[in-house]
This record gives sequence, structure tokens and C-alpha cells, in this order.
Amino acid sequence: MLAGSMQWMLEAARIEAGGLQGLLRVKGLSAVWIATLRAWEQDDSQDLGPTMAALDRALDKAERVARMLRLDAAEPPPASPPPAPSAPAPEIVT
Repeated sequence: MLAGSMQWMLEAARIEAGGLQGLLRVKGLSAVWIATLRAWEQDDSQDLGPTMAALDRALDKAERVARMLRLDAAEPPPASPPPAPSAPAPEIVT
């Protein structure tokens, strides 16, 4: 049930959740959710600071792993540099 819920959340955010990459995204989001839930269960503070800190840590870790695996949909892989111009552009006088 957890995987299905996380897949739905990814798709609702318009992040591909199918195939092998989608499966890895589902597992990553599940890990973030579980880490945050564990912190929330122990958090008795009114501002939920420890829970938010755990969420931030889990998201940072997930982002690092996604970049390493190139699963970060928000950041495409680096493109090759543009070709160098062959001659300078003519100067326009107004």
C-alpha cells in the first residue's frame, strides 16, 4: 500500500513513476516519508522543529542520491557546450 501511495504522490506531482527509474523514485520517496514519520512519532515540540529537521535531512539525502543516479527530474543532465562562433558578429550602428 505504501508503494502505491507514493507512486500516486509522484504522479500527482507530474513526476514519472513508471519503469525502473520510477520504482527507484517510489522507494526514495518512501524512505523520506518513513524517516519523517519516525521523527514525528518522537517529536513532542509544538513547532515540530525536530520533525522538520528530519524531513530536511531526508530530502537532502534523497536529492544527492537522485543526482548521483540522474533521477532528478527537475535538473536535466548537463548539455554539451555550444560550438564556438567562427567570426565575430557585425556591429550594428543606429
